[in-house]
Amino acid sequence: MTAKLPKALSDSAPEILGALIQEIIGMITGAIPGQATAGAIGASALRSLITKRLRLAAETLQKELATGRIAVFDVTAQDDVAAILFGYLRAAQECAGRWNLRLMSQVIRHQVEGGNLIADEFRYYADIVGNLKRHEVILLGTLIRVERELRKGGAELHDGEVLANLIWNQVSSELLATELFKSRSEMLGVAYGLLRTGVMRIGETWDESALPKPTPLLSNVAEWCDFEAALIDEPATDA
Repeated sequence: MTAKLPKALSDSAPEILGALIQEIIGMITGAIPGQATAGAIGASALRSLITKRLRLAAETLQKELATGRIAVFDVTAQDDVAAILFGYLRAAQECAGRWNLRLMSQVIRHQVEGGNLIADEFRYYADIVGNLKRHEVILLGTLIRVERELRKGGAELHDGEVLANLIWNQVSSELLATELFKSRSEMLGVAYGLLRTGVMRIGETWDESALPKPTPLLSNVAEWCDFEAALIDEPATDA
């Protein structure tokens, strides 16, 4: 990569990161064959699709960075910056959902606000949020919000099992009313699927079935990512 980063960035961080993104986009799209060959039409269509998705990713990240509170942004490892931006754009290239891009953008913004971009840290959180399906994002966003509301109302005075039941009862009531899930069993099935990410675990029993419970990792992710915000203006499909 030819772009050079200054040692310290302040309010110019979004602009400089935006410029680097555009450079990486040029590198990616430039690697797609474009000469007149038997596959030229296919290559042209591929270039158009990838370019469209990369530009969407760039716009998503720039919008997210614009909402950040950036004081001083120190770049201690330029390779980390390049690796993070390339990984983010690669996710877009591989057809990550719009909500996935927003969540990964939130991770980058959180790092920028913290003063530095660290590739290993980004990959850790991006691996969790980068492959979430729309239903999973909705479930996690609702779960986090309901738990916070209940704890704020004094529900932490209950023991763990009672609190878990209170949370899931409210989450079930809210989501089943939207017809997002056809049944509580379907909703819990989505929660079981989240065991793969480490943000959920199997806890106490509820209605004679194992009750999924949030792990401390979900609390950590929730400090970086706003799941419900990632779905604002999102159509009601998994497209």
